[in-house]
Amino acid sequence: MILQKKSMFTASMVYRREVLQMDGFFLDSGIGDYPTRLYALEKGKIFYFTRIMSIYREHHAGSWSSSFLSGEIRWPHSILMIDFLDKYNEYTNKKYDAYVRCRIQKSAMDIINLCSKMTWEEFMKTSNCYFEKMNPKYEIIFKQINRLWRWLFDPEYVDEAVYRFKNMYQRIVIMGAGGYARLAAEKFSKKGITFEGFAVSDDQQTDGRYLGKPVWKLGEMPFDLTDTGIIIGINPLIWEQIVHSLQQVGVKNYICPFLLAF
Repeated sequence: MILQKKSMFTASMVYRREVLQMDGFFLDSGIGDYPTRLYALEKGKIFYFTRIMSIYREHHAGSWSSSFLSGEIRWPHSILMIDFLDKYNEYTNKKYDAYVRCRIQKSAMDIINLCSKMTWEEFMKTSNCYFEKMNPKYEIIFKQINRLWRWLFDPEYVDEAVYRFKNMYQRIVIMGAGGYARLAAEKFSKKGITFEGFAVSDDQQTDGRYLGKPVWKLGEMPFDLTDTGIIIGINPLIWEQIVHSLQQVGVKNYICPFLLAF
C-alpha cells in the first residue's frame, strides 16, 4: 500500500511538471483535461487501467455541463476550443487533421444548434455581442461560424469559395444523398449553379437517382476525376469517414461548404 501511494505521488509530480512545460496555447482553452490528453499524446505512450476513478454527471444540477446549456458559457467556450484545436493542428503538422476537424466542427455546431431558431438579424446581434466581449483575434472564427449559420439556414446564401471552386472544373458532383446534399442542391438551383448529380461512398447502397438526378458510387463516376470537382453535402461531424471514402477512390478535388475552414 505504501509503495502504491508513493508511485501515485510520483506520477502526480511528473504530470504536474509536464503540464507546466506545455506550450502556452494548451493552457488557453478554458479547460485542462482534454488539452492535457492531446499534449500527452505527442509525448509517448499512455498507461490505461480499468479502475473507476470518477463519475461524470453530465447536465446534473450544479455541474459545469449544465451551465454549458446557456449561451453565456457555450459561446466563449466553443470559440476557445476552436482556436485551441486549430493551433493544435498546426502544432502536430496536421498529423490528426481529420479528427481535429471533426472536433472543431462539433464545437461550432454547439453554437449553431443554440441559435437555430433565430433570424439572421437575431443571430448576428448575438454573434456581435459575444465578439465584442472576446479578443479581436478570434474574428476569423466568428466569421466562419456566421458563414456556417448562413449555409444551414439562409436559403439564398452561397459563399464565394464555392463559386471559385466550381469555376475550376468542367463538372461538379455533390457528394451525399441526404439532408445536406439536398440543401446544397436547392441552393445551387436557385443560383443557377449546374451539377451533374450526386455521389455516395462505395460501401453505400444507392437507388440510382436523387432529386431527379443520377447517383453514382464514388468509384464508379463516369467522369475524369482530374476535371471533376466534388462539393461535399454531408454533415462534417463524420469528416474522418468522408476523407477516408475520398482517399479510397483517389478523389482530391473537393470542398465542403459546411466545414469550418481557416
